[in-house]
Amino acid sequence: MIHLQRVQAITKEQSRIIAKWYNDPEIAPKIHVNRKEEPLPYMDNETLFEQMNKSATNKHVLLAFDDEKLIGDCSVDMQFMMLGKEEEDTAWISICIGDKDYWGNGTGKLMMAQLEDFCWSLGAKRIELGVFELNTAARRFYEKCQYHPFKTFPNFTFYDGRWWDDYRMEKVRPIADPTQNKA
Repeated sequence: MIHLQRVQAITKEQSRIIAKWYNDPEIAPKIHVNRKEEPLPYMDNETLFEQMNKSATNKHVLLAFDDEKLIGDCSVDMQFMMLGKEEEDTAWISICIGDKDYWGNGTGKLMMAQLEDFCWSLGAKRIELGVFELNTAARRFYEKCQYHPFKTFPNFTFYDGRWWDDYRMEKVRPIADPTQNKA
């Protein structure tokens, strides 16, 4: 069963698995900003372990599991400093399905639903995310999840000999219809 689990700290073994994903040439350019016209730097286990275990009061790390198997990671930042639209109660999210056996089979939809529920439980009224121009599959996925583009940051990340834009997308918390609860 696919589930997200909020963690206070990741283990060394989890760090090793996540670092493998973050260095995968098929995944890394889609999730890491590259501000230099050179290959992405290697993400070693120790640096990742330290970064993911930094104490930040408004950033939450969630790991995705299929039963006990680690398959991905997510984060929620309630005070992200680089929002495309400054609005109170905005959750900045990131999501990565690192285990490729879980690509294209509905896992992302399950993870996104749980991640959104977590954001709403924190009091978010809006969720924002960024997706690089080169990541067309993720853009289509977010659109299917009812995220709407609202801003473009041109020439945001470098990969494969060129600069790519960053598209900001948002979803506003749906307001419950009180007529739906009447018996």
